[in-house]
Amino acid sequence: MNRTLIWAGSVVAAGILAAAVSNGLKGGRTVASTATPATTITVYGNSVQNVVPNQASVTVGVTDQKSTAQSALSLNNQKLSAVIDAIKAMGIPSKDFATSGLNIYPQYGNGNPGPLIGYQVQNQVTISVPSSQVGSVLDKAVSAGANQVQGVNFTSSSSSSAYQSAYQQALQNAAREAKAIASSLHQRVLRVVSVSYSSNNQSTQSTVYNAASAASGTPIMPGQQQQRLTLKVVYRLGS
Repeated sequence: MNRTLIWAGSVVAAGILAAAVSNGLKGGRTVASTATPATTITVYGNSVQNVVPNQASVTVGVTDQKSTAQSALSLNNQKLSAVIDAIKAMGIPSKDFATSGLNIYPQYGNGNPGPLIGYQVQNQVTISVPSSQVGSVLDKAVSAGANQVQGVNFTSSSSSSAYQSAYQQALQNAAREAKAIASSLHQRVLRVVSVSYSSNNQSTQSTVYNAASAASGTPIMPGQQQQRLTLKVVYRLGS
């Protein structure tokens, strides 16, 4: 009885396998999938937006040297306070001032090691101002006792909207190119597969400030900034 059951089970299994093979073969050939691999293309869309800066940050400071650290710091505090008060008198509020550096360095004379001869104190403050006031602020700072100008950096309050415009323009350029390529292949654009981007901000440099030019007024030119954006877009094509 057991042998009969085992033999019958083997026949059933063989029948199932034969049916599977029969369904997978037609005319002695294996039936392959009729699906075709997806066609994708990669295009690049570029855009450049020009922005005129309307804001700036100006860093000015005072450097002093005395025989002791305390006396050097005390003198420096007095001078920098005078600079800050003079700039505030122009109508610039306290919230637009921020300390950007305070350093005390021992100073040594000749020799190895040389004798300690005093201490140097450097204190800088960064002020946020409208770009139209940069020259006046520098003139006022130097007149009030500042002997350091670390730099002027320009920005624009419309940078965010300029970036959005650059992104939209770059995407439109990429889509236009993708449609042209698809048309030449007698296909059409089905959808976007992926998007990646790189951006680069370039700006013209302002005139380098020279403390000696304060008497005649300091010419500062903010120039313009360029928002450059490149999109890498992968599209899927189809008929």
